[in-house]
Amino acid sequence: LERAVQINRPAARVKGLCLEVVFDDSVPTTVTLLGDATRIVQALNNTMSNAIKFTEHGSVTVRVSAQQLVSDSTSDLWQVCVSVTDTGKGIAPDVLGRLGSDFEQADESDALVGTGLGLALSRQITRAMGGDLTLTSPGLGMGTTATLTFALHAAGGSGSHAHTGETTKDLVTKAANMPDTSDAVSSLVAAGCHVLVVDDDFFNRQVLSAMLKKMGYPANHVHLAEDGNDGMAVLKKLKETGQLAEAPGTSGPPPSVFLVTDLQMPNCNGAEMGRRVREWERETGIKVFNILCSAQSAESILSAYPECDPSSPPSGIRLFDAVIEKPVTKRTMETYMNAYADMLNLPQFVA
Repeated sequence: LERAVQINRPAARVKGLCLEVVFDDSVPTTVTLLGDATRIVQALNNTMSNAIKFTEHGSVTVRVSAQQLVSDSTSDLWQVCVSVTDTGKGIAPDVLGRLGSDFEQADESDALVGTGLGLALSRQITRAMGGDLTLTSPGLGMGTTATLTFALHAAGGSGSHAHTGETTKDLVTKAANMPDTSDAVSSLVAAGCHVLVVDDDFFNRQVLSAMLKKMGYPANHVHLAEDGNDGMAVLKKLKETGQLAEAPGTSGPPPSVFLVTDLQMPNCNGAEMGRRVREWERETGIKVFNILCSAQSAESILSAYPECDPSSPPSGIRLFDAVIEKPVTKRTMETYMNAYADMLNLPQFVA
């Protein structure tokens, strides 16, 4: 999935589209699922590419879920579902009903309405892996969702993590098994505080996402991005869709964002994103609690990027509220969420 997203991210960026990936809690974090990686990437790439091609404004959202189909002494079979939803031109109901297994163009006279040969190949791939590919659309002008399913067997494989020596599976499992602190987080969620994690390392994003969800953050309040450009696109989407709008009649603090960003990222690094976030904050009036993190020591970061110093930035504009070292632990998250909750006059974590 990460490879397919990386392939399609530049095309989405050129068109100004937000390409977002959302993992459902049903996706297993303690098992490795086996399949033909090359073919899976091909099917996902074709589907994402098609969605971007036929979307001029808005977003393409990839959602991943999983369901265990068989679990016994001889087999452990999972169904993995990947849905790709765009805000493009959509497909008329009568045309959608006529689309056959070859996924022909819906209207050859309109290059922006169609499905193309790529989806036909993707359907063949999914069916060869015990799944399928289906299309749904509310109608013209209302976007399209392509849903791919794969039947994959589980095995005892493991990934690697460059910074700690632990496997990715170990790290995500550890994050998911941490003590629950949902009572404390609920006050931040109730106050409309969304969390955005920006990191070009896919597995770092997943570990932090699992940790936050275990701490009590619902999936629709945790957002992931792989560099500063994508992070800014997520912030803009949250505002445009009303998720950061203050509810009428509320007396608490307005909605805000708790942001954790990596420093070293391609395209737009953490320091540059910090500048852009503060500009966006001034333009929108939406508060952002901004944390910069890196595998480097805090001293090394501030030596190379003095503008990121939370206490005495040279420009006088504080880009970050904190600078911390990786790995980001649950205790670290609690410490800074406490600090932010205190700023908002909300209940804090109880040790």
